[in-house]
Amino acid sequence: ERFLTISAGYTDVCAEAHDARVACWSLYEERSATQWAAPAEGLRAVATHSHSCAIRAETNRAYCWGFNSYGSLGNGSHRSREVVDTPTLVAGTRKFVKVAVSFLGTCALEASRGELFCWGSAPAAPEPDRCATGSEFGGSTRCALTPQPVFPRRNFSSVAIAVAHGCGIAATTNAYCWGANTFGELGNGTIDPATEEPQLVGVQA
Repeated sequence: ERFLTISAGYTDVCAEAHDARVACWSLYEERSATQWAAPAEGLRAVATHSHSCAIRAETNRAYCWGFNSYGSLGNGSHRSREVVDTPTLVAGTRKFVKVAVSFLGTCALEASRGELFCWGSAPAAPEPDRCATGSEFGGSTRCALTPQPVFPRRNFSSVAIAVAHGCGIAATTNAYCWGANTFGELGNGTIDPATEEPQLVGVQA
């Protein structure tokens, strides 16, 4: 097999093949370490953690699969410890060009203007729903089961997220970060408390 890109996460690894397929392999629970292929064709821009998401090339629609306890798949549903092997269309009609994932959530850039949308449990994102996550995660938490707009007046060309913070590159090529800052994640020379407002990287507060 020949690949163009690869993404590794907490439990899964996915790679974009030359023939427009996404191949994944995992050690999550009952899965073996053998390779399995996502059945949807034409996927690109794959991102992986404990769940995976990719963009379908012909339509710019986002598809997700894997761990869905926090609504990370964005299909309007969730179930504690649910694992979905089949790439599932993200709810709504929006088109996306890039996608980023973390253990709890997903973010993607809208195709026309680079607006940021997130679902699951992502840093600074609106969480209008409540997800039952099982006793190992405290019973329930706030989440978003479908894509929600984040920073509506800002546009990005790239985005990356972790469990508690995220960063993006704006059209100006400046980098901005938001969320937790316990270890200086915001890159502004401080370890100030968390913020939901994007902070310019390299500029000390």
